[in-house]
Amino acid sequence: MPTAIAAESYDRPLKSICYLIGAVFIFSIQDVIIKWISGKYPINEIVLIRSCFAIIPILFISHLEGGVHLLRTSHYAGHIIRSFFTAIFTLILNNITVAQKTHPSFTFLFREWRLPSQGDLFLFMVIGLIAAAGFYFLSQAYRLARPSTIAPFEYIAVPLSVIWGFLFWNDILELQSLIGIVLIVGSGLYMFGSKKVLTNIYVLSIFKIKIRK
Repeated sequence: MPTAIAAESYDRPLKSICYLIGAVFIFSIQDVIIKWISGKYPINEIVLIRSCFAIIPILFISHLEGGVHLLRTSHYAGHIIRSFFTAIFTLILNNITVAQKTHPSFTFLFREWRLPSQGDLFLFMVIGLIAAAGFYFLSQAYRLARPSTIAPFEYIAVPLSVIWGFLFWNDILELQSLIGIVLIVGSGLYMFGSKKVLTNIYVLSIFKIKIRK
């Protein structure tokens, strides 16, 4: 019976791909909003407030999907340890004041927390809802098909980031960046085209990739 259920969950690649494309698109919108407000707030504060807004719809979705009790894990110790040390990659870094003056990156990461304005608080709420929807779509995508089937479609994030960068900030790719993107996407598809890594005929037919012998 478990085998039959597992097999059934992997027989809908087209729906899975649609979920993944939706997740990538949603997360790309989130990235745009975060970049928009990151000039005023440290990244740790953005992530925290976003998570506070995201947890409510996530719990609601979990209730609709069968109940919050399904959100269980057998690795409680690992989660507690990770949370403890994270609270400690945060308290230490937020108290760094000397390094902030030495490099713009430190200023971005370790600037003082501030109370969001009403307009920015609305944007925080939006990215929280976006994150909840994106994680749901992502989980559904990998539930309905094997990772080897849908993973190549994550590269849609690359052209989306280029499009949003041009539309909102007039960013134009330099030759060095373009070469880097081509190498990343090309090497990824090359790996998925390997017989040792990918044997899924569905993806091969879409990308017209020939299996190397």
